[in-house]
Amino acid sequence: MISPTTTETILLVDDRGPLRELMEVILCRTGYRVISAPDGVQALRMAREERFIELLLTSSDVAGMRGEILANRFARLFPEAAVIVTSYSTDVIQAEATYELLPKPFSVGELRDAVRKVLRDRPARSGPVESLPPPPQRRGLLSQKRTTNASPSQPLRISRIHTPLHQ
Repeated sequence: MISPTTTETILLVDDRGPLRELMEVILCRTGYRVISAPDGVQALRMAREERFIELLLTSSDVAGMRGEILANRFARLFPEAAVIVTSYSTDVIQAEATYELLPKPFSVGELRDAVRKVLRDRPARSGPVESLPPPPQRRGLLSQKRTTNASPSQPLRISRIHTPLHQ
């Protein structure tokens, strides 16, 4: 199966580095442009530098900021963007922003399906609401902003995938 190539950008936020990197590779190989951040403060800083972000994918509890606070602040910047909150708890998260809950642990397929669904169902693409200056030009390898576009032709190696018990 050939992975779709899209221009859709996902802001991925999780403070667990290995999990964030794995999700980043999966989403990039599915065809998305992924920007990743280890905490909510850095995620919002990165969001302000972007022109378009179609999806915020965040853990319910990330370093520096709870997931629902991040979702609310992000929604003020990008009101038409979709939001997915991942959580081990299936309790409703009290957030002003509309979001989809993706229960942990989830499979690669469940991650891909959730992302496709929310991106398909969201309103038409638009830029940020706040008037933001254009992002600064970054040069060199030591940029704080990290964007990954992994090659779909390289095999994805995963040693173990946890499958939800509720299937």
